[in-house]
Amino acid sequence: MNASIDNIAETLSDAGHTYAGSNDEETREIAVSWAEAGFGNDAVAEWIAVGTFQAAAAEEMARIGMTPDMASTPSDELGEFETVGYAVSNGDMNASIALGIALVAHGDDLDETDEDDVAGEENIDALRGEAAEAGDLDTVALCDLAQTRRSWREPCAEAVQARRRVDRILAGANAMRD
Repeated sequence: MNASIDNIAETLSDAGHTYAGSNDEETREIAVSWAEAGFGNDAVAEWIAVGTFQAAAAEEMARIGMTPDMASTPSDELGEFETVGYAVSNGDMNASIALGIALVAHGDDLDETDEDDVAGEENIDALRGEAAEAGDLDTVALCDLAQTRRSWREPCAEAVQARRRVDRILAGANAMRD
């Protein structure tokens, strides 16, 4: 395990302070968090290459079926160099919104018979079930739209944008209340 953590720490250091922290001790702690989240050195390299700098964010995105390629999807509101993986890591977006954006962006590239895509559909079903149990109707709606992404590409994009606007409005209202 130490060799693996050392390799991850080296990968993080090579990527820069955004990923590694400010000193060797902090870099090692970050490497341990990636290893504890179940990521090996190669997977860490893939996630950080697309701007995902938090192990917990990568773990959550992977749990709902996102790949580093999907996390590389640009977030239109955050700027051309920021990805949905970065936005989730930074707390600007939740993983389910990132998934919706990625599915809209990559929808035409996915083949329904591809094993990874079938697994992704199963993860969307699981996420939808969890969201339904939690009463998160917005995420349920996103999942429903994502499952029919080829014919619903524009409405799904509109739903994602609407959800993001609602999130910003609620955050502003909560900030004003505090």
